[in-house]
Amino acid sequence: MPKIINIELQKNEILRASVSLFARQGYIGLSMRSLALKLGMTTGTLYHYFKNKEDLYSQMLFVMAMNDSKELLKKIESHYNAQKKLEIFSEFLESKTSYFQNAVLILLDANRFKQDDKYLFTPLLKNAIDLYERSILEIFELKNQSDASTILNLLIGIFTRSLIDNERLLNFKEELKDVIITKENRHEFI
Repeated sequence: MPKIINIELQKNEILRASVSLFARQGYIGLSMRSLALKLGMTTGTLYHYFKNKEDLYSQMLFVMAMNDSKELLKKIESHYNAQKKLEIFSEFLESKTSYFQNAVLILLDANRFKQDDKYLFTPLLKNAIDLYERSILEIFELKNQSDASTILNLLIGIFTRSLIDNERLLNFKEELKDVIITKENRHEFI
């Protein structure tokens, strides 16, 4: 009897496992053959799920953002006050530090590739960034998109600096608190 495989589950597992490999080796440094080998599958199996490396990489960027957004929104309930939301948000980021450091490496790496004088992954990066910003906007009930952009930019900066100086992560909660907590809800923290 043939083995029954949940295609979407298998595909998501491949994407999840690919994150650290792409972060470590970069887009150019990782071939489909070496990726398949490191994932413990044949190259044919990998091509069964993805047209090519670009397809896999692109889907990985989007799925990372989608899964992070879903996980965060599930953890943070809308009736929580700003302090509780910030606490859960910070714990989420802390628990996944190496994952977000890898995400930063992948985002930086993805923006290096041009085709016909256009960045190859720009539309996908924009979609992923928009997803993160919408999640931040919804979680913290922010009034405008630029506030969510500011928070995301701060987080990208924090995780980028943490690649150089891991001590930098120790103060990120205070930095986040300063940016997220506006004058209107600052009283919740006092």
